[in-house]
Amino acid sequence: MNKKLIFIAATILALVVFLVGLTAVAAQPLEMVKVLIGFDRQPGSSEEGIVRGVGGAIKYTYHLVPAIAASIPEAAIEGLLKNPRVTRVELDIDVYAVDAELDNSWGAQRIGAGVVHAYNKGTGIKVAIIDTGIDWNHPDLDANYKGGYDFVSNDNDPMDDNGHGTHVAGIVAAEDDTSGVVGVAPEVALYALKVLGADGSGSYSDVIAALQWAVDKGIQVTNNSYGSSGDPGVTVKAAFDNAYAAGVLHVAAAGNAGNPPGKGDNVIYPARWESVIAVAATNQSDTRASWSSTGPAVELAAPAVNVYSTYWDDIYKTLSGTSMASPHVAGTAALVMVAYPGWTNVQLRSQLQNTADDLGAVGKDNLYGYGIVDADEAAPSTNTPPNVAITDPVDGATISGIYRVKVSASDSDGIAKVELSIDSAPYIDIFAEFDGSSYYFDWDTTAVADGLHTLDARATDNLGATANAAQIAVTVDNVDGSPTVSITSPTNNTFVSGTITIKASASDDRGVNKVDFYIDEELLATDNTAPYECSWDTTIVADGSHSIKAVATDTADQTAADEVTVTVDNTTPTMHVDSITFSSKVSGPNKFLYTTVKVVDASVNPLGGVSVEMTLTHESGSSWKFAGNTGSDGTVKFTLLKAPSGYYMAMVTNLILTDYTWDTAKGLTSASCQLKDDGTVIQ
Repeated sequence: MNKKLIFIAATILALVVFLVGLTAVAAQPLEMVKVLIGFDRQPGSSEEGIVRGVGGAIKYTYHLVPAIAASIPEAAIEGLLKNPRVTRVELDIDVYAVDAELDNSWGAQRIGAGVVHAYNKGTGIKVAIIDTGIDWNHPDLDANYKGGYDFVSNDNDPMDDNGHGTHVAGIVAAEDDTSGVVGVAPEVALYALKVLGADGSGSYSDVIAALQWAVDKGIQVTNNSYGSSGDPGVTVKAAFDNAYAAGVLHVAAAGNAGNPPGKGDNVIYPARWESVIAVAATNQSDTRASWSSTGPAVELAAPAVNVYSTYWDDIYKTLSGTSMASPHVAGTAALVMVAYPGWTNVQLRSQLQNTADDLGAVGKDNLYGYGIVDADEAAPSTNTPPNVAITDPVDGATISGIYRVKVSASDSDGIAKVELSIDSAPYIDIFAEFDGSSYYFDWDTTAVADGLHTLDARATDNLGATANAAQIAVTVDNVDGSPTVSITSPTNNTFVSGTITIKASASDDRGVNKVDFYIDEELLATDNTAPYECSWDTTIVADGSHSIKAVATDTADQTAADEVTVTVDNTTPTMHVDSITFSSKVSGPNKFLYTTVKVVDASVNPLGGVSVEMTLTHESGSSWKFAGNTGSDGTVKFTLLKAPSGYYMAMVTNLILTDYTWDTAKGLTSASCQLKDDGTVIQ
């Protein structure tokens, strides 16, 4: 063969081998990890673009928390953390299920739910079972099932393919229909939010989505019979906290990680968090199950051993676990909501605590919390309203000036508040005095026109019952009175700066002619029409204490004055770093190093919204730059994933907040620590 042809053939062969090699390299899949990416704002298309830009596949963009759930290349994590909009990247860890009618439901019978059913079955209260779904056509659940969503398969049919969720749902809401079992609250509106698959496992990203769905749909109670021993991170905690702040009551299994002596703190997540009620397990003898988790987070206990309830495929089954304890409390919460419809989730939670039957050590303890939940104590059938009456003035009286209205109120359950209304205006509950039996309200009658006016008082007891006093009518006569005037802004003994608006309210039966405003007894401005106000440039006076006076003159030239004292401070406020602390976490072979920076003002008050830039340097010379904004507590937390052992130096390089300057001579600018091989941190 010609040498030239041989060379060409060899070259082509080498090129083919090279291209095949490139193809083989390119075909190697990237190692993807499921993460929760926190942002410094509500994520939108721009933040989604950041995730997709690193090769990420988005699962959820949340509005309950400022975060996105996604799968991203593991190598992209470090780059994301350098983006100033990204506040944190956390692993989306796995979560797992914690594993004769009334006579068949010994748990519901034990907590007194059968007594409550005579007058209260939890009718209409929205309870969501966040679990493996619900067998919604089960004959003991179909009438109560109102809908839900399957976050595992992303569709509207959360049918249970495991059985755990259906068992939990039956404890809450099995129908009172003379067959099978009966739930604690057999007429609630039952919703299924499926976050666990057929194997009983799932991810926290789906849990956040379920909580967001619950808030959006007006769910009042969530039951969470699942969990993890590992902390799922700030984003998941924020989702539970935000949903709780929105009014949702969370009830969760404390976990089955306990030991026979009841030693240690082993409550699982999410039950471990303050915004969630952690429920421990008891048996038929009101004794803690030996496997029930223990610790300070345990809030209540409930039946959980050999509990017979509904199961998938239209059958019934006996199961044990704190998964069975939690729905007893969730069902009781629904009964309390019916009994006290005006209460918040915080008040309802206090009722569950205060009415629980104390077990174990006296008071709250780490095994039973406040004790075993008691449905008939928490949701009583009747509550006698308070006795309330207006005793001064009497009906038909003529009054004037500032009159002290006297209201008597009493109730065997104690008085929570007393309120007064004038002429059907909104009630006020700010009283001037309480002498042990009567409440006194100071009413400035000059603020209303002379003539006939009505007074109404109401009282509310500590259990929520409210009663109104008999309404009375009085005649106000202030025809010869002087005007009234009050400076409403700024308030007394406050700091002011820049240009402010001074505001005053003034009234008189004859009519107000004008309001004069004075600074340190010098006339500043006059306003002839309501609302009475003027502008004051505080920079024209020296910093320090100054008086503001408003003088109202009526059409008969009668005057009245009000005066406040303010402190002018036009200096630029400062801020500084109060602390730099380190912590760590071990996850499998990897160590995570957390650096928390706290920013305060000159008075050491936490500052939120401060843009913090920080450089973290390892003894090897490697360094990482971070940026993020402080929260309302003044702190921002930075995460170094796959942190190598050794010595670290954290250096704060910049603090930015509008109208503030960084006082670098005060507080800290750097701190160091050692991350040991076992993951512990020495600072």
